[in-house]
Amino acid sequence: MMARTHCWTSAASWLAGCAFLPTIGHPPSISVALAGAAVTAGASLIPDIDFPRSTISWSGGPATQRLAQRIGGASARLQVLTCEHCARRGLNDGHRGITHTLVFAAVVALLLASGVALVGGWVAGPVIWATVGLAVRGVLPWQLRGRFGASVFAAVATVAVVVASDGVWWWVPAAVGWGVLAHSLGDSLSVAGVPLLWPLRLRGCRWYRTGLRRWHVGTSRQSQGAAARRWGRGHPRDERSAGSEREQSSRILRLSDGAPSGSPRHRSSSRRSLPTVEQGRRSAREARP
Repeated sequence: MMARTHCWTSAASWLAGCAFLPTIGHPPSISVALAGAAVTAGASLIPDIDFPRSTISWSGGPATQRLAQRIGGASARLQVLTCEHCARRGLNDGHRGITHTLVFAAVVALLLASGVALVGGWVAGPVIWATVGLAVRGVLPWQLRGRFGASVFAAVATVAVVVASDGVWWWVPAAVGWGVLAHSLGDSLSVAGVPLLWPLRLRGCRWYRTGLRRWHVGTSRQSQGAAARRWGRGHPRDERSAGSEREQSSRILRLSDGAPSGSPRHRSSSRRSLPTVEQGRRSAREARP
């Protein structure tokens, strides 16, 4: 999923939850609903900090890009160290690793809740500014927000939220935690999937990616094999299916022409099959009465 999709879906889910709370006797205020939606939208981009070309990795310039590279490398090494199946496959780019799990979302929410409980707005304020800035970067293109538009808008929004919150910050850890979790849930609906249930061992792998290709819903086996080869993850059964697909494709190619498409025989037969201009003129003269 793209950054804009993550922002909109997570914000919509937060608003849906706020609409449900009055039915159980805990109606949130309008400021909590709107500010929480903005914070959730920005927090939904946090899990992609393990990918150097993501929106959050570009948000802070070279510093966040180097951080994304370090986190991606650490995520790849963690997979190799904690899973025998991943160790046999070797290192990968680390994307969609530890930051796309239920454990990561829970840890982020708990740490932020502890900070808010200890110092209150001194933690909530910077978090609101950072997440709202990420939301603006994820939703609006650079042509509309400019170089400093996201930071300026986030600063103004933070001041407005601090004034309207009246010292109530319980919703900040909830919004950030749900945004991180909504990102992983959204990516789990893609073909590549995410290791959402880490560290549980599924089909012999602790980093088994739960996604649509695991249940063969809405995708062909050819696209599933391509996704497995692209991401370099999965179960050995997926590797065998991908290998059989490649072998079957090459066999069909050999039987259809008798030679590969790039061989001289194929090129010569292609040239012979095309009529030349001289042959067309000769046919026209012969057809005259």
